Amino acid sequence: MLDHIAIATRDAAAVRRVYELLGFKAERIEEVPSQKVTATLLSMGGLHVEFLEPTGEESSVAKAIARRGEGLHHLAFAVASLEQAMRLFRDQGIRLLYETPQPGAGGKRINFLHPGDCGGVLIELCE
Repeated sequence: MLDHIAIATRDAAAVRRVYELLGFKAERIEEVPSQKVTATLLSMGGLHVEFLEPTGEESSVAKAIARRGEGLHHLAFAVASLEQAMRLFRDQGIRLLYETPQPGAGGKRINFLHPGDCGGVLIELCE
């Protein structure tokens, strides 16, 4: 099930304003030290959009913005068991970005599928 759509941006507050005019409501803003970002989560109905603003130039989000500009960063899918999902993808030869689960926004445990194995789209698995 799709959990959220993440957008990389240099200025989450400015972009957030546009989405709020579309009807989205802010749920939370939090620092995610493991990913070196500030995450702003908005929702409308069952749809969640997450803005990722890098907290430093060493952040993978900052590097993505430098390479491709602002925009879609990843699609996140909820899984019941992150370890089981990681095993499933590894067994199918799909690369994961991390060997072990990482802490993500909202207290979730996360990992990512390599975009090179997913049609150029970064996919997050979150539990």
